[in-house]
Amino acid sequence: MKNLIISLILLTGSQAMACLDPELKEIGENMYIEERATLLPNAGLQMNGILRRHVTKVIDLKGTGCSNKYIKTTSFLTKSGKLFHAVYTNEDLCDGGNSYGVVVNANLEVVADIHDGNFSCDKK
Repeated sequence: MKNLIISLILLTGSQAMACLDPELKEIGENMYIEERATLLPNAGLQMNGILRRHVTKVIDLKGTGCSNKYIKTTSFLTKSGKLFHAVYTNEDLCDGGNSYGVVVNANLEVVADIHDGNFSCDKK
């Protein structure tokens, strides 16, 4: 299940916030990412300090032994060609069995948080 978490990321009604990008909102409202976007398994985004700092704003990883190898990245293109990356924990030692992280745009700016496998867009 953890390996397929991005396929299951949904935005539930109780978590709905105003998305800055209408396509990202549409992806999250009622559909799985792969139904509204194209997954890019070989996009080449690698974990780095910037991405880890973004993730640690969502979940405290201190003392967990959660190294960058346990933080996954999944890249996808929206139908209009906008690039997004989901960056999330993928191992129980990091997150206790849930996935936490962020969705960033092509400039690595956070546009959504991932909590317990669901994502919600930032209020701005």
